[in-house]
Amino acid sequence: MLRALQRYDPALGTPFGRYAALWIRQSLLELRSDFMRPLRLPPRALQQLAQLKSEHNRIWASEHREPSLTELAEQTGVDRGQVDALIRADREGRLLSEPVLGIEGEIGVLGDMIEDPLALDVYEHVLDSIAGRQVRELLGRLNDREREIVDARFGFGDREPEPMAEIGERLGLSAERIRQIEQRALTKMRHAD
Repeated sequence: MLRALQRYDPALGTPFGRYAALWIRQSLLELRSDFMRPLRLPPRALQQLAQLKSEHNRIWASEHREPSLTELAEQTGVDRGQVDALIRADREGRLLSEPVLGIEGEIGVLGDMIEDPLALDVYEHVLDSIAGRQVRELLGRLNDREREIVDARFGFGDREPEPMAEIGERLGLSAERIRQIEQRALTKMRHAD
């Protein structure tokens, strides 16, 4: 009613009651949508969904058959992709305690079948993959010798971390020189843009 009062223009000649009824109807559709669906739909989508349901009911009443989604799209003038999206959005929510049936009967409840994206192991895997990608990008900025030393010192990939003396022996350098190269490489990595 407040929207109608704010937007009403008596100069247009429309009776206030008729104008307010449109706004009240739209508000009730939005409110119903908020409580009936897990997703909130915009007013235009609610209007299109109402058209689809009305056309579905008309075809069912007159021809006693289920119309195809393509037929509903053609009859209402709503894009076929939009029809699919609206039908999916209008489905009822499912409870996590709902039993899931398989070929051999009940195989568990829905909540047990859905992987929790915030579960510690999944979360850690995501963090590791992001960190790994960032480390690879940083290592790509180093020359071959620096990359070899940093890889060996920190055990990147499937390697075990190695002491400076072992790396130096393998590369024919002193442990002090390995430390200097490592420090230079870490400074490069810290200051990478």
